[in-house]
Amino acid sequence: MFSAAEFPILASGRIHMNHAGVAPVPARARDAMIAYAQEVSADFSLVGHRRWFGRVSAARAAAARLLGADSAEIAFTKNTTQGLQIVANCLAWQPGEVIVVEETTFPANWYVWKALERRHGVRVVTWPERALRYELDDLAHLLRAHPVRLVSLSAADYATGFRHDLAAAGALVRAAGALFCVDAIQVLGALPLDVRACGVDFLSADGHKWMLGPEGAGIFYARRERLDLLDDSQSGWTGRVDFMDFDRRDLPPDPTARRFEEGALNIAGILGLGGALDVLHEAGAETIESRLRAHRARLVEAVTALGWELVSPREGPHATGTASFRHPRLDAGEVARRLVDSGVTCTARRGLLRFSGHFYQPAEQMDRVAETLAGVGRALQ
Repeated sequence: MFSAAEFPILASGRIHMNHAGVAPVPARARDAMIAYAQEVSADFSLVGHRRWFGRVSAARAAAARLLGADSAEIAFTKNTTQGLQIVANCLAWQPGEVIVVEETTFPANWYVWKALERRHGVRVVTWPERALRYELDDLAHLLRAHPVRLVSLSAADYATGFRHDLAAAGALVRAAGALFCVDAIQVLGALPLDVRACGVDFLSADGHKWMLGPEGAGIFYARRERLDLLDDSQSGWTGRVDFMDFDRRDLPPDPTARRFEEGALNIAGILGLGGALDVLHEAGAETIESRLRAHRARLVEAVTALGWELVSPREGPHATGTASFRHPRLDAGEVARRLVDSGVTCTARRGLLRFSGHFYQPAEQMDRVAETLAGVGRALQ
């Protein structure tokens, strides 16, 4: 299935429980980036350049496979925000149109839409959070009450790990005649996400969390049938048909999502992301999900036994790899800092202690996390 040697972090002595933040890259991703750096520093050639672009194409295919999409629907981006900006800046907006986002959405899925209020006179309306959950009835109400042009959701909440039923949300959005955009960074690489089954029109995600890629190399998906809704205002010279014909000034945009790759690509980062995606595909989506859920259940049982309350969904379709907790007396931020100092990489978000382990970790690491947390708790009480 996978070798422990593929994950050097396992030999470091640290336990990484922050895949919802920034993940350690596997050896295959590391080696791909090193090989590229060595080649461009020692023997740069056009032959090598063509070979790298072949590997970029392979990474594009691996990204498409992860989403249940076609390679022609995938563009590489710098980060999640850039993908969302493509949608925000390339759609034709009319004053009064409404964009729906969650009340607690991550800032990447907030600022790009709020900027449109000033520029185009649209309105951003928030889907209210209720007891750290989101109810589809509230989304349905917003779709009935407003002239909604687009709904942009985080596939899962960055702090609580609450996972939307994207298929059900997508069905509501389609029935209302609106567009459906997803910030998928908190799900891709951890849990299955089929863009066609969920009715997703646009999706964006950087690779540095659950996909185990490096920072600065992300993917953008645009459903083939929606590509023509996006103008070419963010299409540069490399996003054109026959873009290597430097003497032409009338080249049309590429007919695929590659039109949004406006200039030189982050080749090293994309090759690293491709290596990480290969590892995920070799492990298999079912294996990843099964191990992820088993690890999380083991951690939840041990941590709640220490007096911490789980605020994330315990199990079922709304649960992800993230488990967030609160304590009646202990400050989550201080506890997280002490855990990091003790060799457990984790964080606090929205006043909650957040753990996010991944499939490749030994199950026993979950017990060690709880043991370290127990020691921190004793020191603080």
